[in-house]
Amino acid sequence: MTTADDLKFRFDWEPAPGVRAPELRATWARLEIWVGDACLTLVEEPDGQSVRRSVYVPLYPMAEWVVYNWWFLKAHSRPASLIGEFGRLDSVNAPPPALRKILEHHSLRAIGEGFVWPNLTIVPEGTHTRLFWYSDGAATRERPLKYLRNGSAWIDSAALEHSLDRFVDAVVTRLVEQRVTPTPLEKEWIALADTNREEAEFCLAAARLGLDPYSEALDKQENIVRAAEVLAPNLIDDFFDAVNPQRLDTGIDWVIESSSHIAERSEGVAGGSHLRFAVGDASNGDRSRPWDIGYSQARRIREAYGRRVDEGFEFDSMMSLFTIPSNDVGLQALGGGSDRSHVLVLGRPMTSPNQRFAQARALWHFVFGVPSQSFLLTPAHTDRQRVERAFAAELLAPAEGIRERLQSDEVEFTFEDVEAIARDFGVSPMVIRHQIENQIFTNS
Repeated sequence: MTTADDLKFRFDWEPAPGVRAPELRATWARLEIWVGDACLTLVEEPDGQSVRRSVYVPLYPMAEWVVYNWWFLKAHSRPASLIGEFGRLDSVNAPPPALRKILEHHSLRAIGEGFVWPNLTIVPEGTHTRLFWYSDGAATRERPLKYLRNGSAWIDSAALEHSLDRFVDAVVTRLVEQRVTPTPLEKEWIALADTNREEAEFCLAAARLGLDPYSEALDKQENIVRAAEVLAPNLIDDFFDAVNPQRLDTGIDWVIESSSHIAERSEGVAGGSHLRFAVGDASNGDRSRPWDIGYSQARRIREAYGRRVDEGFEFDSMMSLFTIPSNDVGLQALGGGSDRSHVLVLGRPMTSPNQRFAQARALWHFVFGVPSQSFLLTPAHTDRQRVERAFAAELLAPAEGIRERLQSDEVEFTFEDVEAIARDFGVSPMVIRHQIENQIFTNS
């Protein structure tokens, strides 16, 4: 995964006298798509004898796809949990059922219209967005062009929005200049520009839930509005990123009940706020990847407590634990309290390793989060949730300690090795595998 400045569209308008549809003819272009120094439109010619960096397509369908999926491209982070599946997909015509809707909102392949688009997937994850692109297999009669690039990148979400905005503006301007107006694209783009703040907040909430704000979310509007009114502002995005859309009402009630529980029990519980002064800011700068920030902050905590890399980590009386069933796997826990007292309410009974991992994630909030501000622990893949999960993994089972226990410079290990190390550190085997794959393998 690389970090790139932006997603860039480079194009030159081309004549297309044989194209009958006016909006396609007016926006016919030679298109190149770049992420950093990677050209996503690098293709092999149908004859298989040459390669070029551009494709000839009408830009109208792509601009229309961007506009119709605007809110999903800004806020729908749920597909991040399925990213490993995207590389297997050659087309949106026959994907596994669970992925079809996701691809329609996030993959350029969904544009269709009889043209072969790059297999590029765009997934927002908070302040950053991840891009994944995949090469094609052998060219076919139906798909004569073969895209050659594989890769991924992590880019600033605001920069991506600006790039998409400029692209759509250029296409709409071209249509006006060619007197192909009004079009559905132009009308929709003007409507987006006229969206007021209240409407935009509703659309973003709907997209976080994975619902089309103009159709699917309408019957959920009452609960979406209720959540925005009764939940703490800092919880809203996390709540919509994780809650089951069919259980909005019970999810809201659980957060309210758990918040009251925290308020009643937060006094007199020993806290660990003194750690704020011991560790300082370990963010590594704005350009750091979320997981690197989490790893660094965990090392600061372990250093402050004098823990060796081969030792586990105990929470002692850092926080008080309670369980109030949420009946929603997305609402894992709610934490909060005051500067001197920390309380964590679990959304379901947990095994000891899973409970310790939740406590570690909560400790990140108590030390590095906003003091006295409540927070949700969820399975969402936004950048902040990634920070806290990386922090928890490194706090409980340091990568360097795992490396020492593997006792192999080549990082060869068996399932039994993972199980034994997990027991020693008091975590699940999944945490050990995560550390091996994301820190030890990548740094070997």
